[in-house]
Parts: sequence; structure tokens; C-alpha cells
Amino acid sequence: MANLAEQYLAYWIRGFHLDSLLKKIPNRTTRWNCSLPELVMKLMAGISIGLPSLNQLASHIRSGYLDGVGGNNRPAADSFSRMLTSMPTEQLQAVADQIIIKARYNRALASTRVCGYRVVAVDGTGLFATVSDRLGKEAHYRRGVHGEELSQPLYQEQAVAVSYVSANGPNLLLDLVRIPKGEGETTTARKTMASLFKRLCRFCDIVTVDALYAKGTFINEVLGQRKDIVVRVKQEDYHIIKDAEGLCQDRSADYSERNLRLKQDSRTIYDIELWDVENLTSWEQVDKPLRCIKVKETRRCLNEFGAEASRESIQTHLVTSCPQATVPARTIWEIAHRRWDIENSGFHFLKNHFQLDHAYIYNPHGIEALLKVFVMAFNLFQLFWHRSLSCRAYRDNETMLAMMRALLIGFAQLTGNVKKRAAGLGTET
Repeated sequence: MANLAEQYLAYWIRGFHLDSLLKKIPNRTTRWNCSLPELVMKLMAGISIGLPSLNQLASHIRSGYLDGVGGNNRPAADSFSRMLTSMPTEQLQAVADQIIIKARYNRALASTRVCGYRVVAVDGTGLFATVSDRLGKEAHYRRGVHGEELSQPLYQEQAVAVSYVSANGPNLLLDLVRIPKGEGETTTARKTMASLFKRLCRFCDIVTVDALYAKGTFINEVLGQRKDIVVRVKQEDYHIIKDAEGLCQDRSADYSERNLRLKQDSRTIYDIELWDVENLTSWEQVDKPLRCIKVKETRRCLNEFGAEASRESIQTHLVTSCPQATVPARTIWEIAHRRWDIENSGFHFLKNHFQLDHAYIYNPHGIEALLKVFVMAFNLFQLFWHRSLSCRAYRDNETMLAMMRALLIGFAQLTGNVKKRAAGLGTET
């Protein structure tokens, strides 16, 4: 059986020219004992096999398990720390963007759509947290997760992610940005969207977000990019919600459907009723009239035998800029539900398998650079899983976690000419 790790590295280099892209990043220090492309690729390989720290990465390198990635040099953990703290994040971001551009050009994202639309979700997540005197001066929060008083400041790192969402994938990360000290999640998200527009411009058709982003400044940023937005609004005291409720009162639903599944093999079944109201101008902070969809939803969860295990009914409102004439209410409802893909297939995988919630480094600039490396590793892993013929057997019979184990074994088995053929970087310094 072919070595999966060799095919994985070849996919990086022959498919996306990762080595050439990394060589364009300027080397700002001579304190590394190997080249920048080799350091980045070894770090990406460590992320791909789920190593939770730079020390464990260095331990695997000392044992020779990653000699086949980039070259035979064996850098210590300090080399990776110095690289991350001194690396220009803008150039690293440009490499991550080139991977997305290449994937779009090769039509690798043709199936990454919701009802025919390219949809991205924006959401925040915690990275890691620790109580420390040394890091206390950089603390983001001075209370615990449940609001309890702390004897020492809690140093907590958080980030905002922008990701494609769909039922099929690959759901690539467009960006993963550290939230700076003293800045809110929505402010960072708005700046991230503005940056994405400058770098990738037409990266999506519709943006879907949760109630936290129901703010005029964020909505106007999206609308200013000539993109539509779908916001789940939980605040029933908003004027637009009150107006929509008044217009929907004593009126039958505009659309209803029973026994609806968002995935063919899903055990969750939905019964929905939708009321659709357009041309509402009650949200004065938003630059254009909006549309409000009132949702009554009953969710039934089945057990492995097909019997109903639980039932839940909710009522919520979706506010969108999508015109009623071109985007049906049922499509808006599905787009709002697809927002959970960033949690289920994005954050869950990054934290539980790629170990994103472990503290690799504490330097703010180093964290920003590390997040870009995570974006590259995650996207290449997703593309290899969904698009490479080498993974067909794994997709049919195994899981992504099984593929990570196969990569770990495969990296350790790369020897001789296989190293040079798969890595293609030699040992230049």
C-alpha cells in the first residue's frame, strides 16, 4: 500500500506549490538552524498529526519521525518559537490566500454551496486560557467562565473565524484572526471581513451569523461589499422584530414543510413553518431595507433504531438582506442552520484533533502567525481528504482521525529518495 504521508506532501507541493510560496517569505533572522519553508512545513505536519505543543513536535523531530518533511535538519522547539515571533504575518496570510485561490480555480469548492449559493459563517471561539502572574498584565478578562471572581487575572486567547459552510465540503477556513486585547469580537470580525474583501473580493455570496453580530456596523460592512447577510436575531425587543410580529399576526404561514432532513443520513428531522415579511425599514442603523422571517421549528431526534428519542420546539427570527424574489424563505432557513457547520466541522475538528486549544506560544505576534499556519494545515488537510483519490478508501471506510494516524506512521517511514521526492526542498539553510 502506498505511503499516505508521501502522497500528502506531494499534494502540498505539486498541487499547491507550497514550497515555492514559502520561499518568497523574507527571512528576518539568521538564528534558525534550517530554512523557513522547512520549519513551516514541519510545523504543519505536526499539526496534521495532532501534536499539541512545540515541545512534542521537537521530540518527534529528534526521533527522526519528520525527517521526510522539508529536509533532514532537526530544529528544536525554540527555533519554531523564534520563527513565529519574527515571521511577517502578512506574507504568511498571502500564502494561505493562494491556497484558497488555487482551490477555487481548480473547482475544488464546486460542491461547497448551500442551495447553489457560496455561504460563509463568521463566529468566535476560545483558544486557550490560563491563570498566571507573569501573563496577568495581558489579561483579556478578570473573571472566570461562569463570572466568578478570580484571585489572579485570567489570560485568555480568543479568535474570530470565517469559514465556508455546506453539507458536503470541503469547508475551508478563509481566515482565523486573534482578538486583540481590549477589542470586541464583532469589531475584530468587521475588520476581518474588510480585510478579506481586499484580499479575495468575491469570496462568497451570503454571510450567515448568530445574534451576537446583529449590529448595524457589521451588517453595513457586509452590505457594502455587495454581499447578502442572514442574521439569527434572538432579541425580540428589536423594532424590526416587533414590526414583523405585527404583520404576521393572525396570518397563516407562507411556507411549511414536514419531515425535513438537512442531510440524507441525519437522525434529526424538522417540521417548519415560515412567515416572510419584506421591505422593513425599522432597523435605522442599517443602510437598506431588510426582510424578516419568523420561524416556528420542531426538531425531532431519532435513536439508532429510528424511534423518536427527543423533541424540541423553538421560535426565532431571521433577518436578511436577500430579496424575496430570488431567495426563498426555506433557503434562508437552511443557510441559517448551516452556520453550525463552523462549530461542528470547523472548531470541533481544530480543537479535538488539531489541538488548536493548546497553548503553543504566548507571544501575541507568534499567536497570530501560528493561526495562519493552522489555516494552511487545516485547508490542505480538508482538500486532501475531500479531493484526493488517495483518500478514497479512507472516505469510504475510515474517518479523518484514522487518516491522521496513517499520516503519523507514514511520516516516520519516509526514507532515502522518498524524502527528497516528497519534500522537494532539500536541506538549504
